[in-house]
Amino acid sequence: MLELLKTLVAYKQFVPHGHCYLWKPELVGLHVVSDFLIALAYYSIPVTLVYFVGKRRDLPFNSIVLLFATFILTCGTSHLMEIWTLWYPTYWLSGCIKAIAALISVYTSLTLIQLIPAALALPSSAQIEAANRELEREIGERQQAELALQEREAMLRGIGDNLPNGAIYQVIRELDGSDRFYYLSTGIEKLTQVKAEEALKDSSLLYRQFIPEDVPCLQAAVDKSWRELSVFDIQLRIQTPSGQLKWFHFRSMPRKLPDERVAWDGLVVDVTDLKHTEETLCKSKALLEESQLVARLGNWEFEIASQKIRWSKQLFELFGRDPAKSEPNYQEILQMYYPEDAGKLAQAIEQAISTGESYKLILRASPNGSTIYIEEIGHAEFNVDGKVIRLYGTSQDVTEREAALIKRQQAKEQLQRSETLLATAQKIAHMGSWEWHLAPQKQIWSAETFRIFGLNSTQSAPTQAEFIEMVHPEDRPGLQKQLVEAIAKGKPFNLEYRIVRPDGSLRYLESKADVAYDPQGQTIRLYGAILDITERKILERELAYKQQLLDAFIISAPVGITILDDETRYLFINEALAQINGIPATAHIGKTPWEVVPDIAPKQQQVFQHVLTTGEAILDFELSGETPKLPGVIRTWLASYFPILSEDAKPIGIGIVVVEITERKRAEQMLELQAVITRNMAEGICLVRVDDGIFVYANPKFEQMFGYDSDELIGKHVSIVNYGDERTTSEDLYRAISNIIFQNHEATYEVHNVKKDGTLFWCSATASVFDHPEYGKVIVAVHQDITEHKQAEEKIKASLKEKQVLLQEIHHRVKNNLGIVSSLLQMQCRRTQDAQATAILRDSQNRIASIALVHEKLYRSDDLANINFAQYIPDLTSNLFDSYNVKSSQIQLNIQVDDVSLDIETAIPCSLIINELVSNALKYAFPNNSIGEIEVKFYQEDKSFTRKPHQHNLMLIVRDNGIGLPADFDSKKSKTLGISLIQGLAKQLRGKIEINTQQGTEFKITFTQDKGHHEVGNR
Repeated sequence: MLELLKTLVAYKQFVPHGHCYLWKPELVGLHVVSDFLIALAYYSIPVTLVYFVGKRRDLPFNSIVLLFATFILTCGTSHLMEIWTLWYPTYWLSGCIKAIAALISVYTSLTLIQLIPAALALPSSAQIEAANRELEREIGERQQAELALQEREAMLRGIGDNLPNGAIYQVIRELDGSDRFYYLSTGIEKLTQVKAEEALKDSSLLYRQFIPEDVPCLQAAVDKSWRELSVFDIQLRIQTPSGQLKWFHFRSMPRKLPDERVAWDGLVVDVTDLKHTEETLCKSKALLEESQLVARLGNWEFEIASQKIRWSKQLFELFGRDPAKSEPNYQEILQMYYPEDAGKLAQAIEQAISTGESYKLILRASPNGSTIYIEEIGHAEFNVDGKVIRLYGTSQDVTEREAALIKRQQAKEQLQRSETLLATAQKIAHMGSWEWHLAPQKQIWSAETFRIFGLNSTQSAPTQAEFIEMVHPEDRPGLQKQLVEAIAKGKPFNLEYRIVRPDGSLRYLESKADVAYDPQGQTIRLYGAILDITERKILERELAYKQQLLDAFIISAPVGITILDDETRYLFINEALAQINGIPATAHIGKTPWEVVPDIAPKQQQVFQHVLTTGEAILDFELSGETPKLPGVIRTWLASYFPILSEDAKPIGIGIVVVEITERKRAEQMLELQAVITRNMAEGICLVRVDDGIFVYANPKFEQMFGYDSDELIGKHVSIVNYGDERTTSEDLYRAISNIIFQNHEATYEVHNVKKDGTLFWCSATASVFDHPEYGKVIVAVHQDITEHKQAEEKIKASLKEKQVLLQEIHHRVKNNLGIVSSLLQMQCRRTQDAQATAILRDSQNRIASIALVHEKLYRSDDLANINFAQYIPDLTSNLFDSYNVKSSQIQLNIQVDDVSLDIETAIPCSLIINELVSNALKYAFPNNSIGEIEVKFYQEDKSFTRKPHQHNLMLIVRDNGIGLPADFDSKKSKTLGISLIQGLAKQLRGKIEINTQQGTEFKITFTQDKGHHEVGNR
């Protein structure tokens, strides 16, 4: 520190500042006087500012004034240092003073910048004047508020005097530390049995009533409220002069008075009843906690908005959590349960929050590693808007209950399984059980017994009389006798009898009964089982019947059957084998084959020995030889030998079945002949296995046709001979052909094939499906090379195409020529002034147009021989309407035409008839532009009216609802061109005309046309 001071005041190592002025007296004097005067002014300003601040402490921004004074003081000091350094160059000290001045100036400027907004916010004189006026107004309002406050104070005092179980008080703590009541409402007398006036005079009358144990608490609460000016809130006990013990609740807010005293304005309420209720509630709560602890039950609450969860103490113990810790959150609670049960709980909570629906679940948890069952019950609490704001409920450990329920359920299921097994066993065995209690005459039947008797098990069992009534009349006496003996003598019985069900069906039953006795040895109950033996009885009858059938079959079977004993003697032989041998059946018994058929017997000797020795059967053994029936004729048989075994499975005889196959052998020879013919026939034949499309046979002609060597195609896929292009592969072609064959079982088709060398050719094939004994299901296809035929057919099609084009050109030219004629008539019509001639020319033009339209339809149609009248008639009638300048709004056209196609010989007369009839209707049926309707119908009559099956009756009807024909009109006498033309055309069609003049005019023309000349369909 001393070294620092020496450094600051050191000056010998520096040159005095006066040397800068060359020690000129006038220049040095000028700087000395100037710096001194500035320093003097700088020192006077801070003194003035400090004095001002001391006098006006109420002004704002005093700190900035003091900072400014400090800044000016340091500046004055720096000027004095300027004078000092003229002779004594203590530049370090001068620099430090300037540095201090710089720091103070920077800090002052920063503080001043921050204070500028507040300074600018200072009110102006006008604003101060306005504020004074506002202050005066506020003073007036305050006076009014004081009056209102006094009124409210009076009102509060009135309320305090009328409180039913409370009183208002004011206590003030004096400066000496004593407490004094300044106000007590009259209700204090009801509470303490001390009048308010007396208590105000002597507060000890009230203080003495406090229970001594509560006085320290009262004093501590008052002192704390006085020190911290906090709310005074306490409940204390008092004892009134009459000895009553009461609980008072004191609550007041302290306030410091201007004279530093503290006042409490508060309320005291008698809460004795509330305390008693709280005590009762505490006892109930303790009992609830105890019961929850015993029942392992806890309650919880869930605030929806804050997601806060509250648990009871028992719930912490239930889940093994420390009660000192906070409750778990929602996700932690879900993790306490098994994952699948947690999902159920989350879903139930979401449902309760959204709909307010309560829930009750049984969930599994493992708080300590062991599984427990928790019964979760939740309810929802709603706000005034009906929105769920809180969930609350209980969680109870029901592990023991669930275990008992599980055991009970298992026992129940075991019982149900036993009952089901018993019922199933009874149902399978068709056996029912029954009991007959004699004293109450009550029958108890099992469900199977009801089913056996054809009754409904939901109804009560029948009485004994009803039961006897169901027994077959022939069996009733025997059953009743057994029942009487069982009751009288205690004798069990086993009896078969028949019953008649309500539906009339007959059943056979076997009933077994036993007897139950009372302690005196009297029969009190019969019980037993009923077995439905109907199927057994039916089987016995069927077995006997089948045995008869078997005997009859063996005797009359077309194959030979015989049985030999272990010495190869005949024990049995049927008629078929006796006839084969040519000896009566009875003549065989006891003899050996060597005695009956000596030519065949030696050939069977080894077979007999093998069967009798090994007990193995030999099947399909082929024999050839002669019998006594046809000596010298060699015949062939197929014999099968079966061992006849004893009870210890040893051969004791031989059963032989003999089938004569002489004719089959001849058939096999014929098949071999057919195979030779197949191999050498002109058409190619192949067999293709359906399963995999592989060739299994091809005759030499087929192999030659496709250019393959013998058996080269066997084992190859059929697609090798089919031609495929970019649109269809050979495999797709085979699948398409096989599908057609499978659908129709047989198919004839043409196919493009390819030879082994790649040459393409056409084949006509006929194929069908056949079950081959060796290859299974096969496709048999017969192929014929039609390449030359296809080439000739293509030439014919090309020639036909040329003729079709030529015919279209002819129709087109005819149509054009008719158009020219129509145009010439139209030109003549325009030049002719005679109206009658003009009408004739127009009619002729329309007739030509109808014929031209026929040719136009033909050359535009794909069918050059027939014209579709369903398309022709609308075009023809539209042209006529345009020709006569008739609008559809005036005369409505109704066309009903079937899809009919006519040849040109029929179409032209029909078109001319329609032209004439529609033209006449347009010209004459609707005079004076009257409104009407024209109807054209063309259809085929019912085929049942056609005499010849190759012909169709066609009907053409043209009808209008105009003025009709004249009354004296006679079609036979009419000489008009139109009628004559119609009659002539109808005659050309070999048709019949009918004219109806009711409600207008109707022409009906019926004619017949061959099927080959037209086609008819429905639109």
